[in-house]
Amino acid sequence: MPVKVWEQLLDILFPSVCLECGVYLENSLSRENLLCEKCFGDIFIFKNAFHLPGGNRFYAVGSYTSRPLQKLIHHLKYGGHQNAMPTIERIIEVYLDIFSDELQKQTILIPIPLHKNRLRKRGFNQSLLIAKVLSKKLKLPISGELLSRPKNTRRQTEIKNNKGREQNVANCFRVNRKLDLKGSILLVDDVYTTGATINEALKTLRRAGMRDISVFVLAKAG
Repeated sequence: MPVKVWEQLLDILFPSVCLECGVYLENSLSRENLLCEKCFGDIFIFKNAFHLPGGNRFYAVGSYTSRPLQKLIHHLKYGGHQNAMPTIERIIEVYLDIFSDELQKQTILIPIPLHKNRLRKRGFNQSLLIAKVLSKKLKLPISGELLSRPKNTRRQTEIKNNKGREQNVANCFRVNRKLDLKGSILLVDDVYTTGATINEALKTLRRAGMRDISVFVLAKAG
């Protein structure tokens, strides 16, 4: 059966619906777009960059309070559905229309790593998937070996207070000192909430002598 006919048959038997509002998505392209155009347009995209308390440049694509973006991240991260990535890529493209020139000044992308047990259970690292989108769009290399996570920690979402989250990730990262990395780093993660995980990664990289570090996340709470 030709591919186009097969896709049309799938649309009839298993019509796609918007992840947020449930409206039917009427064409085969919907299999790569999980949001209708209205819900996609409802995502709040930041038009400015930020600075973290330590002074690091901080790029956040959208607000985690935007329900369509939150739904996409949950669909990917907790549902294990990598089919969220084409829609996430479209969202990142909108952001890069504003910030691509600035972000292309970075030297290398470093995704926040997962512990091997979490990676085995989930099957993928969502931060690496986001870094791959950035790598493709910005023509920047990814280093998945510089930063590792030998300490297995609880999920941050299970811990409700900031102090507990900081203690949970304390000393959970390690830098591979065999790699001689020079230049500017763009640290990549999916969501920034209290900042405990990102801040711990930044501290670990600074202790290893790295100073020029910026941060990129798909969504920022608050």
